[in-house]
Amino acid sequence: AVVMTLLVGLTGGIACGKSTVTAWLLARGVPVVDVDEVVRAMQAPGTPLVFEIGRAFPGVVKDGALDRKALGERIFNDSAERRRLNQFMRP
Repeated sequence: AVVMTLLVGLTGGIACGKSTVTAWLLARGVPVVDVDEVVRAMQAPGTPLVFEIGRAFPGVVKDGALDRKALGERIFNDSAERRRLNQFMRP
């Protein structure tokens, strides 16, 4: 028997219903990978990624934890800095 797998990417802006659709899929037993959760785990305090981000962007890591606000302020209006950060997140 041939088994087919369908891989679906769910994207969208803020408050467009991604969480609702995710909950609906999970309620029906569909496996879901939440990339936001994966990134939060990668950026947990003390992780190697946070250490490397702190080395590349001084002042955005405090007590081993990523200061998302400080990082956002640094990269939001600077496309070169955003590209630098993306090199860590999407090597």
